[in-house]
Amino acid sequence: MREDHVEKRNASAEGTQRFVSRMRQEFSTYNQTSYRYLNGTDLMVSKVGYGSYRVDQQVDEHIESLEDSISSGCNIIDTSSNYTNGASEILIGNVLTKMMNQGKIERDEIILVSKTGYIQEDNLSQAIKREKTDQPWPEIVKYTDGCWHCIHPDFLIDQWDRSVNRLQVETIDVYLLHNPEYFFSEAKKSGAPESLPQLRDEFYQRIFQAFVQMERFVQEKKILFFGVSANTFVAPKHDFEHVSLSRVHTEALKAAETVHGDPHISHFKVVQLPYNFLETGALLEKNNQFEDDMLTVLEMAAAINVGVLVNRPLNAITEDRLYRLAKYPYEPQFDYTAQVRASIEILSEQEKTFRTQLRSTENLDDLDERDQDPFFGMGAILDNIIDQIEGRDHWLQVAQRYLIPRVNHWIENTTQKLSDAQQKKLIDQVDQYARDIEKILFNITMKFNQADFQQTQPIEDRLDLHLSEHEKKLTMSQKALNFVSSSPSVSVVLNGMRRPEYVDDTMGIMKVSDFGAPVQKMI
Repeated sequence: MREDHVEKRNASAEGTQRFVSRMRQEFSTYNQTSYRYLNGTDLMVSKVGYGSYRVDQQVDEHIESLEDSISSGCNIIDTSSNYTNGASEILIGNVLTKMMNQGKIERDEIILVSKTGYIQEDNLSQAIKREKTDQPWPEIVKYTDGCWHCIHPDFLIDQWDRSVNRLQVETIDVYLLHNPEYFFSEAKKSGAPESLPQLRDEFYQRIFQAFVQMERFVQEKKILFFGVSANTFVAPKHDFEHVSLSRVHTEALKAAETVHGDPHISHFKVVQLPYNFLETGALLEKNNQFEDDMLTVLEMAAAINVGVLVNRPLNAITEDRLYRLAKYPYEPQFDYTAQVRASIEILSEQEKTFRTQLRSTENLDDLDERDQDPFFGMGAILDNIIDQIEGRDHWLQVAQRYLIPRVNHWIENTTQKLSDAQQKKLIDQVDQYARDIEKILFNITMKFNQADFQQTQPIEDRLDLHLSEHEKKLTMSQKALNFVSSSPSVSVVLNGMRRPEYVDDTMGIMKVSDFGAPVQKMI
């Protein structure tokens, strides 16, 4: 193995600067603000990062989107051990290995962020098995039957090993504790008798122990930096589940002194939190004591010089409603709701006829009834779920993960049982049926596009009041992303870019400068 390859086991100042220089030459329209330092480090980073919450290595479109984002100048990738049960990390490892082998990138140019703490799916099966053999992970938080949580050092060691294997790397550049506030969530749900001050002392003791292990990871060159991703960094100070960046920082200094003998040699350098145009706690909520002042979490991050990664920039949850800060195409004059209802009724009648035809085919006499229902019951399924869908993103998840795979499975299963003559006789009907379903699914998507537009337009109008004519030409999602990127102390805004068109839209903000107006005045 070449010496220079050995040295490039992780992101570096030289590598990230090399990447930035190459991208600025390739994309001359990118603004100077498109790359900045990840606060607290010497790493250069794109102002938008690839969020991989729902990506899966079995989906070609997801693979293409990550390759496109890197080729377009994104050099920070955020994932977690629990994202799609590890498939997110596998996809990232495969893509990075492929692009490095092709000579398109080098390892030291890309900043890998992963997170740990969740015990779900395969991790949960492993944890249950350990309990049955009297080898449980210590200090597990059992929030629900399907969601446990742990940040004990023993668990971190196990999870780091699994993550690097999936990512195909030797070093994770930034390793974050993932939503440790589940400790508070479980206590609140179970009505724990301990007082809140006692619970908080226990919580931060666990944070300290985890940070000691993180510093040891640094010593072993297993990670470069570490931190915490917490949704409740932005909550009011009196909130039961609030995580204080001030207290977290105190524990980080103690961990550095424990491991290195010097509190100033701390590698606690990154936090991740939710923030968007409607959820502004990170910007406005004074919830951290620093010396004689009360600071917001963004101000606190600046005071202690740590980088801030922002998640959920386009998914705002406020007043128990989800607002998608983006717009998608639709025909304004078209009544999608009426069209969808009418199409479902027609589809249901068509299914009755089709069911009779197929069941009269001798080859299908032994067809498992369970295989027929998803295909022949699509009209009923759509009729039952259409009013339960919470929005466009929810609908796309249901369609892509549940409806489309079931239809495809049935068609394949059925046609395999038909003779060539029978296939020839019925294939046109099967194809037409598939096209009809595809049209209905498309119109349902348009229905949600229309609903999102009507919900989002007043929000965009408020934002436009503070933008220049040039800035108003950005898409709604680009405005929302650049709002976050323009906020003080924010290093990177993470966005889910599962599709190539999402990459194109997101990377579009690399061409514009931070907004001229202070973001506080835009709210």
